[in-house]
Amino acid sequence: MKNKFLKSILGLTLSSMLFVGCVNDDDYSVPQIECDEVTEVANLTIAELKASATTTATQYQNEDVIEGVIVSTDRGGNFYKVIYVNSVRFDEATQKEVYGEYAFSIAVNQTNTWQQYNVGRKIYVNLKGLYVQLRNNTLQIGALYNGNVGQIADADFAKYVTRSCKVVSEDLLIQEMSLTDAVKDENLGKLIKLKDVQFAETSLGQNYYNPANVIGGETNHKIVDLTPTTLIFRTGSYAEYAYTPVSPNSGDIIGVLTKFNQDFQFVSRLKSDIILANDGRLDEQPGEPGEPGEPGEPGEPGEPSNGVLLFNGGDFENWATFTGGINSQFGLKPYAVQAVGAGITGSNALHISGTPPGNDYVFTAKAPAGLPANPTKITFWVKGTAGKSLSLNVNRSTSGFEAYNVGVLGSSAVTIDKNPELNPSSGSGANQYVGAINTNNQWVKVTLNISDMSIMTTEGSDSFSLKVGKDVAYDLYLDNFMIE
Repeated sequence: MKNKFLKSILGLTLSSMLFVGCVNDDDYSVPQIECDEVTEVANLTIAELKASATTTATQYQNEDVIEGVIVSTDRGGNFYKVIYVNSVRFDEATQKEVYGEYAFSIAVNQTNTWQQYNVGRKIYVNLKGLYVQLRNNTLQIGALYNGNVGQIADADFAKYVTRSCKVVSEDLLIQEMSLTDAVKDENLGKLIKLKDVQFAETSLGQNYYNPANVIGGETNHKIVDLTPTTLIFRTGSYAEYAYTPVSPNSGDIIGVLTKFNQDFQFVSRLKSDIILANDGRLDEQPGEPGEPGEPGEPGEPGEPSNGVLLFNGGDFENWATFTGGINSQFGLKPYAVQAVGAGITGSNALHISGTPPGNDYVFTAKAPAGLPANPTKITFWVKGTAGKSLSLNVNRSTSGFEAYNVGVLGSSAVTIDKNPELNPSSGSGANQYVGAINTNNQWVKVTLNISDMSIMTTEGSDSFSLKVGKDVAYDLYLDNFMIE
């Protein structure tokens, strides 16, 4: 038996519904569809269903019903044919509903589901005939496809999923957590607001979706905070914010926590989920009013005050000193020249201008006398644009080298770790050139973290190489290669 329910337009009625935190179809951006309230009653909890599920897709045989509240839809384009649902239960002690203790996903071969199955909508799932599976420790419900849970046919969806008229305010569904607290299996599928986070430096200068940086059809960025914890942020090409530049600011990000193999991933739904409203980075300290910026601030680099030149002529002031300090057998590529007066604070710089025909060694420098015994970092400055990135080889004290791949470089300083991937034939680091460079006409500091390697310091031995990618234009200025 169904009771006819129509959307009320009376302000008094709407106000009273808002007061209690739950509404009936109160999202006026969602098409208003006449709603028949249902009398289904859940007789199984999501916790009970998850406890009985296995990693093998199994058809459910019992006449059981679960209930939940939708927390993600395909409205913003970043979720496709999958809906995430969080649990709901009535707490007798508080006489209130409790949301988001458990979660599951349900797949359907249907698009624009958000128009009826919007965020906050309570639904009932009739389990008999559907398949249930634990994949990546996430409870998945759907039809059988290639031995795993897949999408329910469009024509069958309404048979299994019943739409309630009740819509819960999104504010009651969002769970606020720190990055460290969020990255746990128990939070998979939940709607989470990550507090006090930002995107990693390596993501700045890119859009949220970058066709030159795609893994599995989507772009991965990293969410970070002031702890060592990081989290992958996934964006597809159809997301409404796909071609928006990654924000350099800090703040909060809302999304659903997912997992692929061993990697936790975070997926936002809408542009409004990215609430990075605090100007500046989490680790930035404000300077004294009226004082000039310290070295390292984009646009106003100063002369380096620590360390020594990484190689002879590493500041490019004396071109003969530089060319005399590189491996003459390999030489210097013709598109790399001295740029007089174009360096930091009007000094000289190295200018790479052209389209390299190969993944070239621009130069290989020899170790000079007087390098520090136990250095921890190499720094240098970059300004300009390039269709691909830079890869730096830092030679080991024994044999071979570690590769440091800069990746995408924007207008903020970055610190690069060595590439853990090794070339199987040589045992040296693997060079990569993925990621464009555009510093917006500012000098940007690049730091290579060499604290976990023993570098070549023997005078006259090859110690450092600069490499570029092939078949794209480079217009870069480089200055002040230092080691400390």
